[in-house]
Amino acid sequence: FAGISPGTFEVVAAKELLTSPAAALVVPGGGAPQTLDLVIGTAGSIVGTVVAPGGAPVVGASVLARTPAGDLVATTGADGTFALTDVVPGTIGLVVTSPFWAGRAVDVAVVADTVADAGTIALRTAATVSGVVEDATGSPIVGATVGASSEASPTTVTGADGSYALGNVPVGINSIVASAENYLSSSAAVDVAAVASNTANFTLVTGYRITATVTD
Repeated sequence: FAGISPGTFEVVAAKELLTSPAAALVVPGGGAPQTLDLVIGTAGSIVGTVVAPGGAPVVGASVLARTPAGDLVATTGADGTFALTDVVPGTIGLVVTSPFWAGRAVDVAVVADTVADAGTIALRTAATVSGVVEDATGSPIVGATVGASSEASPTTVTGADGSYALGNVPVGINSIVASAENYLSSSAAVDVAAVASNTANFTLVTGYRITATVTD
């Protein structure tokens, strides 16, 4: 740096979302050159194990890491373990899903040059919620989105007859939400059972857009 006034400054080096620890640079009067070495940390990694509700390893589960540098994906092996490399340090959200169980969402603190252990992530028993989405006249709404407000937030869309089948919903009370373009969303609390017919039907009403002009 050139032309810096005397004083104490906090300096950080950064490259592609990786940073160095902050360091203090003391600039005395007189213009004498000052030297400060900064070391940019490297990415970290995440490991963990995914198991079924009974504790057995889950093979082929998808582990999605949402990082500031983009999404990373890993798949669990025969022993249920996974590894994600080149993870930008910070608090990273993981979403773990499997075709046979309800997914989980966990946060992992990643530090540069270290391996963060997400531990054992136990998936939950899942069930299916089905039903029909109609408008106020009783006509089916095609392409409506239906989702559950669970950790992994599974979603699906309605077919030509307005029907849907939403899988991977965790057993227990869930908020099921139906939405469609030009309609107001609707939600229902459903106590989802593992061995039962779980039904949630929705009637959506047309939404209206209000525009206004504010003048002095």
